[in-house]
Amino acid sequence: MPTYLERYIAGEREAVWDELLALGAAIREQPLYTDALAVARETMTRARYNVELLVARLRASSYKFSSKEPHKLPPSDIDKQIAKLEERTGVIPLSIRMWYEIVGEVNLSDKHNKTFQVKGISDQPHVLRFRTEVALRISTDAPVPEIRQAFADFTEGNVALTDPIFVLRIADDKTHGTIGDTISVPNAAIDGNIGAENLHETFAQYLRRSFRWGGFLASQI
Repeated sequence: MPTYLERYIAGEREAVWDELLALGAAIREQPLYTDALAVARETMTRARYNVELLVARLRASSYKFSSKEPHKLPPSDIDKQIAKLEERTGVIPLSIRMWYEIVGEVNLSDKHNKTFQVKGISDQPHVLRFRTEVALRISTDAPVPEIRQAFADFTEGNVALTDPIFVLRIADDKTHGTIGDTISVPNAAIDGNIGAENLHETFAQYLRRSFRWGGFLASQI
């Protein structure tokens, strides 16, 4: 029976991701974990190739990037940074972990429009707690005990907000003055939903859609 990685390489890319996602946290058990990690690593290796090709083509066409560095490679101590992040927020999806390890940070926006953008690990984590349409935001570098105490001390309608939600930033939304697209953690699955109010698009699906806009076949990743 072929492994998930073998099926992915053979062309069953979206089907493999859908099946692994449906398994949830079970992918953290061996031997499934090794296979799922290999799929995520192969996917993000292809994503990095696409990003590098897009940046080169856009530069050749005199495209005006809004960022001086449209593609920042992962820092040399990325493993330590991921470990530190997960100590604070809990486990992060394999899709995001492999993005941090292999791709880094990408911002292909021009000065007027937001196009393809994925924040790097240096922008993480943020903490939000949603109540109705109001978001309470806590300092990004506060220790976890201080964050929890801040929520416990904040009350609205005599209800203490004692359960902070950690989110990783995916893309800014400066137009509306909000934190933009995020993915909630902890999340032990291979992937998770992103976008405002969880629009049921996973990170891998977001990448496929973005690369399709850039002229790539979505099935390449």
